[in-house]
Amino acid sequence: MRTLDRLATARRGFTLAEMTVIALLIGVVVTLAAPRLLPDGDPVNDVPSRRQLAILRNAIEMYRAHAGFYPPANKLPEVMETLLHEPLAPPVYAPLNGRSTVYYDLDHNVAKEVVTQPNAEAGWAYKPANGTIKFNVSPRDVSANW
Repeated sequence: MRTLDRLATARRGFTLAEMTVIALLIGVVVTLAAPRLLPDGDPVNDVPSRRQLAILRNAIEMYRAHAGFYPPANKLPEVMETLLHEPLAPPVYAPLNGRSTVYYDLDHNVAKEVVTQPNAEAGWAYKPANGTIKFNVSPRDVSANW
């Protein structure tokens, strides 16, 4: 009896087999729960889309630093072609593929960001008053806030 008591009190940790079973159970739970807990993949949340917007925004700021004002309305494609040494590309955001034209938000309030017009055929929405540019999609779309 004393030997059994000694064995029962001497064990203080988990065996390798027990730890393996626990790790497998946690893995199964995470695998099943992750798709439901994580947001759905959105085609606009990809690196090329973010990179394209960053490049355009930097080019617009470079123009402003050099000229003293943002590219004027109806001149954004020409300005971008001069700065980037290639034509203004259509957005890499899937629903706007092939739409390289620009919708110009002509509101002079510099405190407000560009307002998009998603019903238009334009792929870009640009506001000359403050140089903001976005994909020309609904404001409810995640990309509208990039």
